[in-house]
Amino acid sequence: MTHISTIRAFQKILTTYKFSEPLSFPEEFAQKRFLKKMELPDSQNASTRKQRCFTDWRDFDESLKLPSLLPGNWYKARLLIHKMCEGFALAPVVFTNGSEASPTYGFNSIESKLMRSRWECTPDCWNLWAITAYETLAIKRATRARFSAVMGHDCKLISLFHKESYRRFREQKNYKFLCFSRMLSYVTYVRDASRFSTVRKNNEKDRPIDLQPLCNMLVQRRVGNGLRNMLKACHGVDLDHLAFKHRELIRNRGKATIDLKNASDSIHLDLVRFLFPKKVFDSIVQSRTYYTEGLDGHYYVTRKVSSMGNGFTFELMTVIIRALGLQFDESFSVFGDDIIIENRFARSLIKDLEAVGFVVNGDKSFIDSPFRESCGGNYHDDFGYIESYDFEYPETIHDCVVISNKAFALRRYPTFDKLSKLLLRAVPRALHGPAFVFDETGGQGYDSPVKLSTTFWSNKPGRNCWDNNIAKNRLRELCYNPDEFYLVTGFVYKPKTASNATRLIRMRKHTGKYFMYLNACRITNDYVDDRGSWQEVSYVSNGQAFFRLKSLLSY
Repeated sequence: MTHISTIRAFQKILTTYKFSEPLSFPEEFAQKRFLKKMELPDSQNASTRKQRCFTDWRDFDESLKLPSLLPGNWYKARLLIHKMCEGFALAPVVFTNGSEASPTYGFNSIESKLMRSRWECTPDCWNLWAITAYETLAIKRATRARFSAVMGHDCKLISLFHKESYRRFREQKNYKFLCFSRMLSYVTYVRDASRFSTVRKNNEKDRPIDLQPLCNMLVQRRVGNGLRNMLKACHGVDLDHLAFKHRELIRNRGKATIDLKNASDSIHLDLVRFLFPKKVFDSIVQSRTYYTEGLDGHYYVTRKVSSMGNGFTFELMTVIIRALGLQFDESFSVFGDDIIIENRFARSLIKDLEAVGFVVNGDKSFIDSPFRESCGGNYHDDFGYIESYDFEYPETIHDCVVISNKAFALRRYPTFDKLSKLLLRAVPRALHGPAFVFDETGGQGYDSPVKLSTTFWSNKPGRNCWDNNIAKNRLRELCYNPDEFYLVTGFVYKPKTASNATRLIRMRKHTGKYFMYLNACRITNDYVDDRGSWQEVSYVSNGQAFFRLKSLLSY
């Protein structure tokens, strides 16, 4: 069932709903956040936003410049970075699910990266890519499989090729690596530039991203994760959990939060050259792309070291800003461009950041203010954590579930309580489930995909009287009272598969699938991103725990 009538009802309600005057600061904040992204899709507006984003990106890069003499704190930051980089090393390869310079059309799994993607590399990155491929067993085996295909699986021709490689390089100490590099060159394509693209940020702006050649991306992730490991080893900063720490730090009245505009595009290549030792800088500059292909088809030489989409941008930005911030405040913390510093040092830090090209976002920076925000958390001294959500135009029944539950979670605000009731009227009663009970401590306990997207929350759920003794016995075994559970309908996404899963695999025949299974430590499906459908499933829930009925029956 597609539930077209429910989807259309949600679309009409959300695009025509008018908020009345807010009764509090938190309600006003939630309303503004709603209005930032809720709009009727318009291809012309989307095209205009995208073109404006490209023009701004190009103009901003052309405006980047570095003064001949930097403020003194940048020299102290340089010493700190050099000391941190003494233990720097490239991290192991990590495959990401992101797109590439050549369109992947959703084929982004590890199997696809190894066997289907077009391996592209810039000339400067070739040596690092060859070393990466040689040291990574999955890529090494995939190289052999691809090379065999290029040679038409002709064993005699392949044997002659390897004999020729051995004859050429046998006098070299690293002849095995050189022979492999020659084979790798037959399956790797030269690409000189990354590709500019955008993603929607809100109704007014798009966010620029720089799609990288796959081989460069894999090397860039090695650099980025190397910087990440370096931060953890030297300063105990774990970027995997720092965002949660930031949401706690904004409780402190003595802290200021600073946000930067276009932070990813603000790091001049010469600033990186100045701050980092040659060994680390060489890895950065060799793995980056020198050119970017714009929306107009022209190639642009960028002054910035990298943009979002590059595999090390986030970690590099964090290291640079942290090294500067620690010159002011020992408790300084930064996650990408989300900065937390004591109020008394904030303006001095801003002055040094602006000296090298960073631009402070005045609308989202708060110094000596009762309100602070960082990493998705919003805190006001008079109200505590402020609950709010992004709302976007619904296209599927799952979108409707998420939007309805967000409005339901915000029903403490009168205008959202009214919106929640209007939305639930458009939902068939059979789809109503119990409202999820969540812990609000930290302000982020509610923000979970499982909690927000399982079923439609309602104060009047249906079908509490359900009869399935097997499932009820399973609930009792799990120490739950079955009488408190409701039988409700939820939705799960069934993506399109790129290839079928199989248990009988051979490494040579199923190279990509073999290493995808090893990475997941189990048999896993090879899916195509953004291609699939939402399907109905039966759940039982008491508002705190959700179980698929099918899982209980097969327990």
